[in-house]
Amino acid sequence: LSPLFARMVHNYLRWRLVATYINDLPYNYVHKHREYLSAYHGYTLHSTNEDYCTREVIRRFPFAIQRLYTMNSAIYSNSNAITTV
Repeated sequence: LSPLFARMVHNYLRWRLVATYINDLPYNYVHKHREYLSAYHGYTLHSTNEDYCTREVIRRFPFAIQRLYTMNSAIYSNSNAITTV
């Protein structure tokens, strides 16, 4: 094997290893990878932390979110009863 070919194989294997485990790396590496992908594609591929957290809470606790929505809904609100007392 020529040294150039060995270096190409080494670089490819390293790239595949990092690409496979990029989400398991610390956040600063993941964040830089997301910035790179956004710059490469020209638009944001990943959601913000707030969007991610909201989506996960809705997915994991649908009944709690439904209850919060019902409590804050004007139809089911008890604010009229409180003001009349």
